[in-house]
Amino acid sequence: MDHTTREQIPDPFAAALAAAGVEVSASAAISDIPGDRRPSLIERAAVLVSGKVYSVPRPGRHDNIARCLYVYGAHLDLEGEVQGFLTNRGEFLTRRTAKAVAMHAGQIVRTVNPDELFSEEMW
Repeated sequence: MDHTTREQIPDPFAAALAAAGVEVSASAAISDIPGDRRPSLIERAAVLVSGKVYSVPRPGRHDNIARCLYVYGAHLDLEGEVQGFLTNRGEFLTRRTAKAVAMHAGQIVRTVNPDELFSEEMW
């Protein structure tokens, strides 16, 4: 079940992002979903910008998102962007929090940074 909602974004920005495989969802830090007993797993690289989460599925990287936002997102204020990850439960996690979740779930295949998660550590 997807616990995030899609936001309408201006064309042609929406079409360009979709063509690049970038999805947009409302910013939602859902940590306690009633009845959801699944363990949290890291599923997507994500960037939080202006209250919206932009994400790409594996093997996508934060750079894929950043390039699309730079090229097509002229209307966005990228100054306060936060890089992180989305979980299978729809949670946006910072790199630091995502590192702990990925370690607990046994998802890390190699270590790049001891404190923060990088997609290169997982896929």
